[in-house]
Parts: sequence; structure tokens; C-alpha cells
Amino acid sequence: MTLIADAITAIQVIVTGISGIREAPAEPPEELSVFPFAVCYPSTGEFEEKTAGCMVGEHIIRLEIHVARKYLRTDYLSVIDYVETIPLALLNNKTLSATVDINERIRYSFESLGWNGMETIGWRFEIACRTRTALT
Repeated sequence: MTLIADAITAIQVIVTGISGIREAPAEPPEELSVFPFAVCYPSTGEFEEKTAGCMVGEHIIRLEIHVARKYLRTDYLSVIDYVETIPLALLNNKTLSATVDINERIRYSFESLGWNGMETIGWRFEIACRTRTALT
């Protein structure tokens, strides 16, 4: 596995421990029918050689919290607390279980999401992190 895949697994393990999250698989599944669920995947990033023999990666890992879109008011109320509980859990684990050098910034948005044709709403978190790998 890569450091990014390990970081995603660590994020999902952390999120699984948050009250109310019913599913947080290590890899994005084709279908999920329990809500709320968490899906995590690499979004953007870059690699460069910072010092001789060392590759540094700056990454954005995307984490989405989905709830079925049925009644906006109750759906919203079921996920509003995650705007703070998820960043708090992730920032309390700065290295994402020793998979990254630092987990330092988390951006978020609340929006219409969707998964495999199902209408959902929820949070989209963008987790900024850094990896360091020896060049061989």
C-alpha cells in the first residue's frame, strides 16, 4: 500500500469511531444503503524532491459524509454536528496514525452530494497532509 492509501484507511478508522457514523469502508464501495456513511479518497496533490534523496508529497484527501436526502430539515439536523466532531477527531491525530508527517488544515463545505445515483446531502471535507518518502 502507499502512504496515501494508508492515510485514507487511518481516516476511515478515526471516522468510524465518531458517534453516529454507520459505515466508513477503507475503499469507496459501489453501493451503501446505511446512513450516515463516510467515503474517503485522494483528491489532488503534488510530489517534489525537497532534499537530496527525499520526495515530499502535499496532498488533499477528500472525506464525504453522506445522508439520504428525504426531508431537508431532519437530514440537515442529522449531520450538522459533524462539521466540528470530524475535524476535531482528525486534528487530534496529527499524523493520521503515523501515515503522514502532518495533518494541518481541513476545509469543509455542506452540499448536495449523491452516491451511485442516490441523492444525498452532507459534508465534504478536504484534509491537507504531507508525506515524506526516501527516493531509492
